[in-house]
Amino acid sequence: MQRSWFPWLLLALAILGAFEAYGPALPGPFVLDDLYNPYGRPDATAGNIRSSNRPALMLSFLINFLVSGQEPYFYHVTNVAIHIAVCAVVFLILRRWLRIQGESSQAGTLLAALGAGVMLVHPIHTEAVAYIASRSDLLCTLFAYTALGWHLRRSATPEGVRWLDVVIILAAMTMAVLTKEMAAVLPALLLITDIFVAPAGAWAAIRRNWKLHSVIGAGGVLASLFVGRTLLRSNTAGFNVAGIGPLDYLMTQARVIWSYLLLVVAPVGQNADPDVAISRGAEPAALAGVAALAAITVLAWVFRRRFPLAALGWLLFLVMLAPTSSIVPIRDPMAERRMYFPFLGLLLVFLEAVRRVPFHTLRTGVAGSVLLLALSFLTHSRSAVWGSDLALWRDTAAKSPNKFRARFQLAYALYRANQCEAAAAEFALTSRLGPPDISLLVDWAHSLDCAGRGPEAAERIRAALAIDKNAHLYATLGMIEGKQGRYEEALIALDHAEKRNSLFPQTYVYRGNVYAAQGQWERAEKEFERALKLAPRDQGAQHGLSLVRRQMGK
Repeated sequence: MQRSWFPWLLLALAILGAFEAYGPALPGPFVLDDLYNPYGRPDATAGNIRSSNRPALMLSFLINFLVSGQEPYFYHVTNVAIHIAVCAVVFLILRRWLRIQGESSQAGTLLAALGAGVMLVHPIHTEAVAYIASRSDLLCTLFAYTALGWHLRRSATPEGVRWLDVVIILAAMTMAVLTKEMAAVLPALLLITDIFVAPAGAWAAIRRNWKLHSVIGAGGVLASLFVGRTLLRSNTAGFNVAGIGPLDYLMTQARVIWSYLLLVVAPVGQNADPDVAISRGAEPAALAGVAALAAITVLAWVFRRRFPLAALGWLLFLVMLAPTSSIVPIRDPMAERRMYFPFLGLLLVFLEAVRRVPFHTLRTGVAGSVLLLALSFLTHSRSAVWGSDLALWRDTAAKSPNKFRARFQLAYALYRANQCEAAAAEFALTSRLGPPDISLLVDWAHSLDCAGRGPEAAERIRAALAIDKNAHLYATLGMIEGKQGRYEEALIALDHAEKRNSLFPQTYVYRGNVYAAQGQWERAEKEFERALKLAPRDQGAQHGLSLVRRQMGK
């Protein structure tokens, strides 16, 4: 166990294990926020980094874009690589904690490897690793754990944290905050670490590390202002989320946290978009959840000297989960990826229990291997769901049948798979779950058009036009009318589109198609040329112009 090659062997096994467990998700497409974030479009530039609240995250996506363009496979590979790096840092943190608690080098290394292995292949992390937009959780955790690990490396030494250490820790903390706002809890994590790490007393440890805590105190004000600005401006996470107040959200999270813990212990029935009801007031289930959490926290503090790793782990878990599970409302009350950052705390609780069992290298190694293989199997199975948008949304809609977004995404995935009749039926079902918005009506119209039900498709676009009269909707109506041979109605709709926005290229593509269908080749040619002036890479315009010119003998 003491040989220098052993950590490298663990790293090699981690790389193989991670790519095997998450392998089925690597071919997966862009889904949800992946489809709208700037890294999924050709115009991803440094401007997106400057304007983003998460510039470090956007920089990582820009690097991916410059290397591999819009190919999702390499974005997935990068996520897995970051996950492996996180687990390597977890190994170092756990090994250090176990040594502080008096474990032998051999036992500490094996137990730390087991804990890092659980982090590596636990199914609850499938969403964080397989969902490209969840890189914010992965990268923030990597930087935050690096800061925590470096602090732990120096905080228990007689001289404490040096100024060089302060610079390294602050650099990692800054990168974490610039990746995701949840890193704002790092000062609290470092303080808790000092309280638990020093046998001579918490205040002695804090005084010994005054350099770090004094600088963090000043920097914490700036970080709080940065995070506070985001919370006040955002309508998806913060105090502007419609329909959810801080108290209702807190009571909801008292239930959700127990759902998270159940998924950790029994990782079955995972759901990419769970349908969680908001608790209104003092509901019995929510009150019971609050009482249970409070009782465990009190017990953790009372027995912190008898079970130091478990007590520390529980407190770290609650603090690290607080950014998403406290009083700050988030539009989606529950998401499995939110367990990635605080999982380190649960690993400490787990290792506290494991190290109480009489240690035997072979027996512990075999039992740990069996556990990791079982978790790997479950993660591999869950990754297969993330490997296809159709499989993902079928699974999600089956588990959240009454959730608008889940059924909407299933309908859209069916349309992308060219299962147009099934998509139209799913859109119809989705429309009964909530007021149809423009996005639903437009996508529904496209699926009906694809299924050869043009009049119904036009009806959906007219319903969307009753909400907002814009160039895109008028152009789409013109396209549908033209495909039905209603050329006069199509040209009228396209004229309306041009009046709304003369720079929308699809108007001219669709008008060119209408003229071409009527054999008006010269007029069609001019329309396609006009579209290409606005969008030189538009494939519809390129194809239409090529066909028209062949007809004209050019």
